[in-house]
Amino acid sequence: MMPRPPLSLTLAIAMLHLCGAAAHLACAQAEARQPPASSAARPLTPADALQSFALHPDFRIELVASEPLVQDPVAMAFDESGVLFVVEYPEFNHYRIPRKSQRTGRVRRLEDTDGDGRFDEATVFVEVPFATAVTCYKGGVFVGAPPDILYCRDDDGDGVADERRVVLTGFGRDFAGGGLLNSFRWGIDNRIHMATGFAGGRVRRPEQSDAEAVDIRGRGVILDPRTLEFELTSGGGQHGLAMDDQGRKFLCSNVYPLQQLLYDDRYTARNPFFAPPAPARDINAENPLALLKRISPLEPWRVARSRIAADGDLKDDEQSRSGGVFTSASGITMYRGDAFPQEFYGDLFVGEVANNLVYRARLEQRGIQLAALRADPENEFLASRDSWFRPVQFANGPDGALYVVDMYRQLIEGAAFVPQSELKTLDPSLGTNRGRIYRIVPSDYRSRPSPRLDRLDTLELVRLLAHPNGWHRDTASRLLSERQDAAAIDPLAETARNSDSPQARLLALSALQTLDALQDDLLISSLKDAWPRVRERAIQLAELSAEDSAPLREALFERVADPDLRVRFQLAFSLGQLHGPRRNAALAELARQDCENSLVLTAVQSSLVSEGGDVFARLAN
Repeated sequence: MMPRPPLSLTLAIAMLHLCGAAAHLACAQAEARQPPASSAARPLTPADALQSFALHPDFRIELVASEPLVQDPVAMAFDESGVLFVVEYPEFNHYRIPRKSQRTGRVRRLEDTDGDGRFDEATVFVEVPFATAVTCYKGGVFVGAPPDILYCRDDDGDGVADERRVVLTGFGRDFAGGGLLNSFRWGIDNRIHMATGFAGGRVRRPEQSDAEAVDIRGRGVILDPRTLEFELTSGGGQHGLAMDDQGRKFLCSNVYPLQQLLYDDRYTARNPFFAPPAPARDINAENPLALLKRISPLEPWRVARSRIAADGDLKDDEQSRSGGVFTSASGITMYRGDAFPQEFYGDLFVGEVANNLVYRARLEQRGIQLAALRADPENEFLASRDSWFRPVQFANGPDGALYVVDMYRQLIEGAAFVPQSELKTLDPSLGTNRGRIYRIVPSDYRSRPSPRLDRLDTLELVRLLAHPNGWHRDTASRLLSERQDAAAIDPLAETARNSDSPQARLLALSALQTLDALQDDLLISSLKDAWPRVRERAIQLAELSAEDSAPLREALFERVADPDLRVRFQLAFSLGQLHGPRRNAALAELARQDCENSLVLTAVQSSLVSEGGDVFARLAN
């Protein structure tokens, strides 16, 4: 007679069966509520596509560019003069596109010459195969085009790049082209942060040897545009990277639309003697199988695939669902503009390209981690009845609007994920000659002239660090970093000490560090700032000089009693850069007072590279 399993195991097995039943019920409900399948849909004209949208009632959507000005867009960036650079990526699914239909990716330069809010003039700035990302810098652009990152600049004003050079190389390409390097973002540290997708690679500078290349799989990359040095950090996700005002990062990946990177894994890499939790955490407060409010008809091939998957070994796989749940999350972006009502500031927007919609989430602080809550209970923030609508990326604009990059394709999945029987009826190249860019604004929005930050002097740029639009703050920070103007030092120091804007105080500290002009006395006063996020940033910056400054070290040790959990969390990481009894006592106290917080304990453990015995002895007393 077989022995009975323990009660705990019996309960666990029962719970697994209940969870499985709940998952199947949710899938069945999702299938039942989807719009019916239709024959293969035809593309809509830009004018007709505008009529296909269902948008939050307080907003309107406007077309700002479409074919032939843009085709296959996947990323965009505004420069300081209002020029828009758009990356086109026709190579997606290239292995299934007939050679006669193939063309090379490129970066287009778009201008609105008459100021009506729509782009009317375009030039091919540079042709770059497999281009997937772009950001502006010093009169040119950095372009992500695996295996390379290039810097391209127009030196004679004709709208076409004259300079083109590789600054990093070794980024991988995946088979279909859906998990490549993407989403270049200007960080509060005045460097370019990027997502690397899942294609991986071994990255190096062109002048380095292959032996000096570093493996980036599962990591993020940060590039210093002034020195072209790079370093690795926490990463993950597929296509999309959002950053908030304080530099926190958010990712998305297929069935995981909302993830937060909780820490920089360069800290945990210091200590090989413990296993830290993964830095990327799913913060979606909704059930993974929660129904989306899709309004487009299901494609016949999608219905066929779900039936095949359900009959095989994929009953619980995303492919077994025809639609209506997250399967292709893309382009996560935080709204940081000044045109929307204030309650929308800081919301996360994610494109669900397979379901032709844009999902919005509001963030709620829960300790160190955030929770992302559905913000639109009845309908999605934006959805289309057009099954060709593919919102792959977003951008905050100089006018405060949220811009939507619509790749506009018949097939957005990798062709390998379409049943062979159905693929015979599809042409993966359909749509490579189309593409749209929209902007979303409040219903009562009045158009604004495009700001010309390129015409501002240094003092005016410093003042913009307090601007309510995140695009202005980011661009002003970038221009100050580019100019390296000593005339900015005193105004920045004054801003860091006395500005009414806490965000301006934070950015001024970072700007001074980039100018190599951040003094210890200012850091010490910033460690006592009224806004905890300034204190948190000051701790990060103090890592660079605290070992050589006794007053700064003491100011850091005083933060052990900081009332803000995130400040203490950062302190536990940063103390790993110091040594000695006072540091050990501070780490022990942090571990003692936050002993129930696993993330703080992770930070403390990361700092125990040396002198860990002293810390443990203090905890034992």
